[in-house]
Amino acid sequence: MGRPRLHVQLRLADGCFAIVELGVLLAPLPSLRAWPRTHLVLALALLGGAVLIWALVVGRWRAPLDRALAARCASLEAHRAAARLGWRTLWLRTALALGVGLPPAVANARSGDTEDLWLVLWAGLLYVPHLDALRALLCEWLIRGALRPLEVDTPPLATDPLLPLREGLRGRLLLVALAMGVPAMLGLLGLALFFVPLSPPQQQRVRLLAPPLLLGLLLPWGLWVLRRARPIEHFLRRPSTEADDKLDDQAYRTAQFLPYLLGLSKVVLWLLAALILGLWGLWRWGLDAEGAVLLVGASVLVTLGTALYEMLWHRATLAPLLAHLAARRPEGVGQRHYLSLRSKMLIAFGALTLFACGLSLLWGVMQYRAVSTNYIRRLGDLRLEQLLADLREHPPVDQTSLSQLLRSRARAEVLIYHLPPGMPRPRVYAARGPVPELPPTAIAMLHSGRRGQMELPTLRLSASYGPLPATSPLGPLGGVLIAQPSHRGGDFDTAARLLVGFFVLLLLGASGAVVLTAADLTRPLRGLQRLAGAMAHGDLDPQQVPVGLEGDEIGRLYAAFEEMRRALRERFRSSTEAHFALEAQVARRTAELARRNREREEALEALERAQEELLRAEKMASLGRLVAGIAHEINNPVNAVVNTAVPLGEALSELADRAAREPDPEALRQVLAATLVELRSMARVIDRAAGRTKEIVQTLHNYSRSDPTEIGPLDLRRCVEESLDLLQHDLSAGIQVVCELPELAPVVGSAGQLQQVFTNLLTNAVQALALRPPGGDPPCIRITGQRHGQEVQVVIEDNGPGIPPEVLPRIFDPFFTTKDVGQGSGLGLAIVHSILLRHGGRISAHSEPGRGTVMTVSLPLHLGPKQDGADRNTGATA
Repeated sequence: MGRPRLHVQLRLADGCFAIVELGVLLAPLPSLRAWPRTHLVLALALLGGAVLIWALVVGRWRAPLDRALAARCASLEAHRAAARLGWRTLWLRTALALGVGLPPAVANARSGDTEDLWLVLWAGLLYVPHLDALRALLCEWLIRGALRPLEVDTPPLATDPLLPLREGLRGRLLLVALAMGVPAMLGLLGLALFFVPLSPPQQQRVRLLAPPLLLGLLLPWGLWVLRRARPIEHFLRRPSTEADDKLDDQAYRTAQFLPYLLGLSKVVLWLLAALILGLWGLWRWGLDAEGAVLLVGASVLVTLGTALYEMLWHRATLAPLLAHLAARRPEGVGQRHYLSLRSKMLIAFGALTLFACGLSLLWGVMQYRAVSTNYIRRLGDLRLEQLLADLREHPPVDQTSLSQLLRSRARAEVLIYHLPPGMPRPRVYAARGPVPELPPTAIAMLHSGRRGQMELPTLRLSASYGPLPATSPLGPLGGVLIAQPSHRGGDFDTAARLLVGFFVLLLLGASGAVVLTAADLTRPLRGLQRLAGAMAHGDLDPQQVPVGLEGDEIGRLYAAFEEMRRALRERFRSSTEAHFALEAQVARRTAELARRNREREEALEALERAQEELLRAEKMASLGRLVAGIAHEINNPVNAVVNTAVPLGEALSELADRAAREPDPEALRQVLAATLVELRSMARVIDRAAGRTKEIVQTLHNYSRSDPTEIGPLDLRRCVEESLDLLQHDLSAGIQVVCELPELAPVVGSAGQLQQVFTNLLTNAVQALALRPPGGDPPCIRITGQRHGQEVQVVIEDNGPGIPPEVLPRIFDPFFTTKDVGQGSGLGLAIVHSILLRHGGRISAHSEPGRGTVMTVSLPLHLGPKQDGADRNTGATA
């Protein structure tokens, strides 16, 4: 459906419902011709303003739909707008209706007639929302039909069947309830007008009292509906990735019984309103018991019919949610809930039976009432005609003969009231007493001199009246009224009771048939359920045939179950035989696999021991390579100590000789002071040499530690500096070292292993710089570092010859080396890669031939998991 066509349909629906709602709203007011011109101008101005507001606001709400239709692509915003549009426009339309209808009604009420004001107010608050709910649902159906064939830009969301419920479950439930209230009101209005004996004043009172009564009951009912739907709303608002079995079960149970609960509560609501109206009519309006019973009965019948359709509509609304929950938790479908199939059939068929029987009863009562009333009125007219004919043929000559004639016409069930001219009260002729008195209205009709019929509900009489002939010698005889029991009295009342009793028996018989039919239909299904449950638990033996099976769909379903059971039993027998053979073969294979696993574990343990020995040997080899440089580094402070120790001894001996030979204390103090200055200088030389020796030995000790259990917080800057101390001899051959490491956040790890990492990397850099061709920039090693997110990075860069691109991806492989035989084992970078993996870190290499190599070490701030089996080449990048 294109955009112009949808706009035409929506505007047509809005316009048609607007005309109906405007008529419902303004119907209680006087005719437009009786309105003053100012009222007409005010009404037209308000109507124009309402149309303008409606066009602007609804146009803005429908803008996402217009964009989706124009682009031929249904966005999530368009689907959300379609889901929210109905409830929004309902509130807007109700507010605009009140804004259009109330000001003219208020202006008209200033003249003293406030009844129209209340009627307009109740119409705007009750009738207009119910009518507009139908319009909203119709527009939503048209919009959904227009969006369905379009493409979607967000398929997981825009095509979500639960999207209308997520955007407004409460509003949708209330829209359906209000929409189904329209046929209920129309049906009740029709029955009340045509079948319930209400006088025009009584009908006006019903119009005034029913709306506030329904509003007072609908408001708490709406709050109750919102409360009952809360588990479903909690489920719809929860993200789909979260799992909550308890919430899913609550939503599933609520979605099952909520339609039936809403339908039953609607029946109770309308029944309560009808009971209040009937009792109030009996107490205050002069409504007879028959009218009250018929009013309540009509309300129950109409509500039952609409409740069935409303229940089905609610089930269709919640059907996508039930399907989603059943697919989400299939085990929840197998659990027994409140409503079984038998209960649902009893509710639906029972309500339908009650509706049909009740409607038949109401129609029969109305037909009986109409027939009996017509018969009684016809009988009264015939008796009156016969009396008047006798008076014309045999006119009375005196008052006594007239009284005898009238008394002779009186029967046991017939009363004759004669009102002579000028008398205030009529004379009564009856076969037996007591005789009721006529009400003033009947006496006034006798005084009028006209002929007609009337009902006397308080006396339970039906009367025909008219003037007597004036041809008698006595002159004018006045008027006469012949009264007889109405359809609610005497034999007619007995017949009505028999009619009601007949229909009660009919209802009981139909209800029994419904109960037995539901039981007969569900009994085989329960048997099939037990059969399926036994099959699900592995019992494939022949089961007892469920009672009541015939050649219908249920019988064919049982035949399919039986065929499936036989096939499963045959397959189970063959699979059992295959299972035993497979078990024997699996046992043999298991023993063989166990033997091979033991051999593999032994080989793996030997391999791990060899790897540990190899790593230890590589570390010892690197220690051996460092010993020459470290010995040279230690030689300088040791020579300083040795060269200082001899002069120190000579100075001490000379000081002792001078102290023994010098008799003058003052001269001795001067000699001691001069000697002490020299001794302190020698001591500082020895102390610095000893400290330097201790630092070198401590650094070598830290490097040689290989205990991986010594884990703790450490400073990477100190690890790098200790590695530089170990390589001081190698770095002194014209290599410039630029260490620009800032204060880095501590990491958790083994100091000895990380120092081994940096020592190997620096050693490789030194060896690469030794291969530089002469000339060019001086050899240089630059060390930098920084914190990057939750990692600490240390970068070691040299300006050596670099690594060829074809070699770079293999530098972390064990035993891979480009050095000559005897100069390297190819385990240095492999050890570095292994240590960093154990610390949750990584290493990457970037190199350009002729420009140098950059090695980047990344370590997390917290110890990460060991990444066994990780690809060693993932860190190298060309």
